[in-house]
Amino acid sequence: MSDTRGLGMNLRVPELTAALALRNLESYERHLARREAIHRRYADAWASLPLRLSGPRPGERSSHKDQLVWLDAPERRGALCDFLATRGIETRRYYEIAIPDLHAFEGIVASAEQSRRIAARSLAVHIHGRLTDEEVDGVAAAVIDFFG
Repeated sequence: MSDTRGLGMNLRVPELTAALALRNLESYERHLARREAIHRRYADAWASLPLRLSGPRPGERSSHKDQLVWLDAPERRGALCDFLATRGIETRRYYEIAIPDLHAFEGIVASAEQSRRIAARSLAVHIHGRLTDEEVDGVAAAVIDFFG
């Protein structure tokens, strides 16, 4: 048996959650197409900025609820998050601490350098299917203004 150092999973799905998931399947394709359109809109708007976007490769699909953004200059991530917050745009820092630096993974991962680079330069903005074009354009413009 492997040493999981306290990691565990609960894979049960309550009935109410299952019922909601089944109902949401009806609009899944529409929401997925909208998320892909938002990703393309951000990618086009930010093509010349010093950042990279995660996203599906050509021919692949993604159901991500957030658009992950990697800044070329990690020291600017905090400033960008603060700038967007002043404009009412929520961001998330999924990787505030690199996974190998978490106590639960101590000694399991040999090299954490790439994880630390990702943690230092990534943030996420929403791309859920209910965002309007105006909201997407507002987020895109705010990021452009930050780098402007």
